[in-house]
Formats: sequence, C-alpha cells, structure tokens
Amino acid sequence: MTGHPHSAVQDAAIVDKQALSPPMTKAGADCSDSSLTAPGSPVMPLTSMSFEPAPVEPGKSRAAGAGSRRRRTLLITALVLLVAAGATIGALYGAGVLKFKASSDADRAAAASATPTVADATTTADATTTTSTSTTATPTPTALSKVTPSSKGILFGAHLWGDHIDWTPGSSAKWNELAGFSGAGFGSFSYVDSATGVVQPEEVLKRAQDVKKSGGFLLFTVEPAMSQGLDMMTDLVIGKIADLAKAINDMGVPVMLRFAHEMNGSWNPWGQRPKQYRETWIRLTKAIRAKAPFTSMVWSPNGPIGYPWAGDTYSAKKRPDDWKEMDTNGDGNVDKNDDPYSPFFPGVEWVDWIGGSIFRFDSYPFGKNELPQPNDALDMFMGGPMSSWSIAQFAQKVKLPLGAFETGIIYYPEPTSGNKGSDVNKQQKQMWLAQLMNPALREKTGLALIMWFEIAKVENNQYRDFSLFKDPVVAGAIREDFKKYAIVGASPVL
Repeated sequence: MTGHPHSAVQDAAIVDKQALSPPMTKAGADCSDSSLTAPGSPVMPLTSMSFEPAPVEPGKSRAAGAGSRRRRTLLITALVLLVAAGATIGALYGAGVLKFKASSDADRAAAASATPTVADATTTADATTTTSTSTTATPTPTALSKVTPSSKGILFGAHLWGDHIDWTPGSSAKWNELAGFSGAGFGSFSYVDSATGVVQPEEVLKRAQDVKKSGGFLLFTVEPAMSQGLDMMTDLVIGKIADLAKAINDMGVPVMLRFAHEMNGSWNPWGQRPKQYRETWIRLTKAIRAKAPFTSMVWSPNGPIGYPWAGDTYSAKKRPDDWKEMDTNGDGNVDKNDDPYSPFFPGVEWVDWIGGSIFRFDSYPFGKNELPQPNDALDMFMGGPMSSWSIAQFAQKVKLPLGAFETGIIYYPEPTSGNKGSDVNKQQKQMWLAQLMNPALREKTGLALIMWFEIAKVENNQYRDFSLFKDPVVAGAIREDFKKYAIVGASPVL
C-alpha cells in the first residue's frame, strides 16, 4: 500500500509397459503373428508345416513299406523341428528378447486402458537404466514450481512483515494458528539498497525460512523507495535481488516478486514514469528468470479511482514526456478517460501474475466506518459505477492470472461519522472477505489469489493491533467462511 489514502487496489512420470498376452496357449494354436521372430534368426512359420500324409493319385503303384518309412521320417523330422522351434522361442521369451502382442482387438484395447503402477514402471532408455522392482508406491514430495492458480479454489495468504504491518502475527505459524488453517503464502516488504540489493537481505532469508516451515510461498515486495526511485535499479542491484530470489528458491520456497507496485500512482518515487518503469521491469525479469526459475513476476498497479492523482509529490504532470505517454486518448490531458494500466505494462511475456491493491474504503470522505455494500468488492475489480477501467478485464485481455495482492479495510478506531465501535470493524472484515471469496465474484473476475493486508491507524505514534483473527468471534466466523468457500492453503514443497 505504501501509505496513501487512495491505494485501492508434478506428475509422476508414467512409463508405458508392453502388455504381454501370448497367443499360443495350447498345441496347434495360431502363431502366425509376424512379431514372433527372434532378432537375426528367422523362425519357420508353423502354418507352413503339414501333418497329413500326401495323397496318392489313383492308378499309381508304390512300395507300401518304403512309403510308410518316408512318411514316418518326415513326421518325426517335422516334430523335431517343431519341438526345437518351440524350445528356442520359449528361451527367447523367458530371456525377455521376445514380446507378444495382444492376440485380439479386445486384448489390445484392454492393454491400452490398463493403468501402470509403480511396480509396472520400467525405463528402457539405455542399457544402464535399472528396472524398478518395488511393489509399494513411495509418496513423492511436491516438486518446487512457480505459484500458479489452483483448480480447487482461491489461494489465500497474508502479509506479515514490513511496510508498517509488524503489528500482525510475527510468524506464519502464529497466523496459521489464529486462522485455523495454513495460509498459501506470506508477504514481506523490502526497500532497495544500493549496496546489498535490498535492506537486510539476511532478514528476508529468515522470513523465507519461516514460510518454508508452513509450506507456503513468499510474496516478496521490493520498493525502490529512496528519492532516486528507479534510478537505484543498477545492474549491480538487480543482480543482487536476483541472487536473493535464487537463494530463497534454493531453500525450497517459491517466490512471487512484486516489484515497485502501484507504479501508476503519484505517491511513490518510482510512480508515473511509464517508459523507465517498463525498461527496468524487463531488465529485472531477465535477471530473475536466468537465476531463480521458481520466482513469479507480479505486476500490481493501483486501482483507477482518482487516477492520475495529479496533485501528489511524484505526479507526471511535472514531466512532459511521462505525461504525454499517459495521455492514452491523445486529447492533451490525463484524466479518468485515460487508461491507467497500459502505459505501465511491460508486456505479457515479462509478467506471470497481474494484481492490484483492492481495499475496502468508506464512501468519500473516508473514515465513516461503514459496512460494505453488496457489490463493493466486485466494483473494485470491475470498475462498476466508480470507473470505466477494470483490472480484472485487463488481466483477462492479456490472459494472465489475477490476484488481490493487497486487500483489507481502512479502519478508523474513532470514525468521523456513521457507525461507531469495534463491532462494526469486525463485521466489515467478515463481510469484505465473504465478498472476495464468493464464487460468483471469482467467476466474473477470474480472481485466483487473496493476500490479506491489515490496516491500522496510528495513535500516539503506535500502530494499534486490529489483527484479522485476534478477536475469537471474528476468527470463528471467518473460519466458517473458509469452510463454506473454496479456500486453498499451503501444500508441502521440497
């Protein structure tokens, strides 16, 4: 969120096994299948052998004794050849040199539909490959991979570290205990540092170790937050960030790297610099993909309400070239009629996920502590009556998965008007989450991931603790919602 009131938005390898169904089950069976041939040693087709005496033409005489002996000799010779051929074939079959095809179409269909087991799997790539003799399947750990949408439901996790959210549970285990299930992933914020890539990289590794124990991914938000902004992203810094992502991958933790989020806003030093942002993103993505293959790049702009926020510190209005590029309709101005996303998008080939900061705000002016209206969450994704620009439609257009990479409510302990009291705040959280998790919203928006971001108000320079699950009544209600909706937690990784 970065402190602005407008911030809204491995399958087991299966080796086929030739089905063995010898067609010759008794003497005289048809063995004419052409596959019944030993390499380099042709076998006489048994169908060419006759066991009947040759017919005698009428009127011809013969020596009965001599004829009988010849027939016996031929018969014995044929039987000897048959026995020898059978013995040879049996030896070759027993040694595994010969394999019989299924003897009928029905047999072949049955063989094709058979499901191989672990004991069936036999590799034949080369002579050094060993054959499995195991009769029991051994469970295989889930292979490390990039984070992708789940067919079972929506991935649900939470931010834990950095960007003024340190009042929340300090570990993934504690969050899981309060939530009643294992979060799919956990978030950490870091500022860019010119010497070490990010500030305190060793702390990031500790957080990654914490996440590993819970079996989740690390959502790693990197902010070039000093006054230099994107100018800080030198090749040295980019290399160190990629090295850090690699180290986290190497410990068995997938990373979702969210670089310089809310880049279309004007409250961060990296904001509203479309050309430089796109170029920096591509340089970073190339380095990440070269070193950390299990790291997904998350492009996460702010919602369109109030765009372009021209009065803030880093507004592009002060820079004609950036302002011109943001003027997508070419009318000489940048306002709500201009696309708030496309100027900052680096290209589909450089992005793995699209996200947004999707917060629950009261009606303007903020601070009324109002309960959400039925379509508030849907409107934040689709624009609704608030804007003609939709982050969900943008994600669908470029065919990339969509996540709410920051979401929560803005809580004011002493609201300026409207409903007062912490009970309203509890209801807001529960109702907002229920809207986000509702399958009807997911069907319309394609939402595949939620990362909860707790918002609190500073009082006497202290952040007050209003953690999502701290109140047992709220926690119980939300756990029931988790059961009601298809919410996906963590699964073990290597």
